Amino acid sequence: MGRVQSAPVVVFLTGLLAGVLHVVSGPDHLVALAPLTVREPRMAGALGAAWGVGHGGGILAWFAVAALGRTWFDVELAPDALEALVGISLIGLGLLGLSERESRLHTHAPPGQLLAFAVGLLHGSAGASHLLALLPALGLPAPSVVAYAFGYLFAGVLAMAAAATLLGRLSAHVRDLARLRRGCALLAIAVGLVWLVQALPALA
Repeated sequence: MGRVQSAPVVVFLTGLLAGVLHVVSGPDHLVALAPLTVREPRMAGALGAAWGVGHGGGILAWFAVAALGRTWFDVELAPDALEALVGISLIGLGLLGLSERESRLHTHAPPGQLLAFAVGLLHGSAGASHLLALLPALGLPAPSVVAYAFGYLFAGVLAMAAAATLLGRLSAHVRDLARLRRGCALLAIAVGLVWLVQALPALA
């Protein structure tokens, strides 16, 4: 009774809050999704959810390694390489958004969702910051560890689906949608270049 802090429900809510804070505090998350959502405003929620599922899967991979080892481990090269891939993926999404061929994704929701999932997976896998957010759970009993992880990942899916839906609805009211699409694409390219430049020195 007195160990309220270890109750799975409380830990789940803690993970839920941590997951929401992580998603909304990362501007690169929306930047990665924007080129797709403004092209597919009706599918924005599904795209955001797909991104969130992929993102959660990437985080879960780090969490599983840390939970199994119950200790810190050397994660120097992999995160840097993954961050470089995130930068490349953002640049690719931007170029895709600038291309006229990308408009064909309008009538093919599954490829758009698959792309959102893949980009989310890269973002979730990149860097050890996600692992640091999950480390507080590693000292808890197994049920609480599962509750924390589930809350954290569930929050990511809901938060990205909600954010993407909002972005899709806002874009539906923009008169010059073509300009908005170009702007989102250029922003994705700019952020991707920043990620790539920051990651390259560590890989040299």
